[in-house]
Amino acid sequence: MKAGHAMNTEKTKEFFTAYYEGTLERGLKESFERKLNSDGALRTEYQAFVETFKALESLKQTVPEPDYDLHDRIMARLDRHVLDEGRKNTSRSVSFWRNLSIGSVAGALLFVALYSLKYDGGLVTSGLSGPKTTVTDRLNIAWRQGEAVLSFRTGDQKKFEVVSVDSGDVLFRGTVDGRQDADGEVLRSPITTNRAESALLSISYTGISRPVLLAVPGTVPSVAKSTDVKTGSLKELALAVAGKYRVPIVLDVSDPEKTVTWTLDKAAAVDVLNSALKGSTLTCEQRQEKSIWIR
Repeated sequence: MKAGHAMNTEKTKEFFTAYYEGTLERGLKESFERKLNSDGALRTEYQAFVETFKALESLKQTVPEPDYDLHDRIMARLDRHVLDEGRKNTSRSVSFWRNLSIGSVAGALLFVALYSLKYDGGLVTSGLSGPKTTVTDRLNIAWRQGEAVLSFRTGDQKKFEVVSVDSGDVLFRGTVDGRQDADGEVLRSPITTNRAESALLSISYTGISRPVLLAVPGTVPSVAKSTDVKTGSLKELALAVAGKYRVPIVLDVSDPEKTVTWTLDKAAAVDVLNSALKGSTLTCEQRQEKSIWIR
């Protein structure tokens, strides 16, 4: 559409997001505003759209571990939905946006769930269309605002359990079923031990031959001397590093009792671990989620 030409109602709806975000070029912006000023029903619908946008902005601040491109994908679907609903019934479309924004966080969660927007490993898919693909089980541990957050994606039905190694307390036990979703199902759960010192947890789920161990920092930072030379198991190393450097350490190893020697004299946790593992076949990897994996 050329700048300066009259903009019809359906075309105006397609530019809702661009106008709100201030990215419309001058000519299109002027055409958009002329149409909006002359069409009361369209103006009402745009205001409902803005309310929904603001509710989704608020949702981004409260949902743990949001997908990095969730905002862009929701906005793309909002534009498409406004266009489709407008063709059916303008008043019905306005009602949709108002009902969604009134629900605030709950309404926005319902909208996100409806479209099954998910992201994993760089591939964006939708649960509404397309054949089911093979979803590989994927476990991640994130460190957010002083709390470990576990996420697990599967395309199958899996029993999942998190247990405290020291006390035997079950922190989580349940079933994750991703068989009905083309992109699998994701379990997300914060891991809270309420212990002053770092704690070791065992994570197990259907299909793995041995548990994955997770050392999570306690509520009180460790005051261990950085110059002390320590010898102990990989489990003890993970607990010491988690407590000192305030970062989750994941042990995905066959022998967590393997003996290693370490000092906590490095600036970064990953450097302490690399030094302790030197000469062994094990490696450590610091992930974007701020956890460190030893394998």
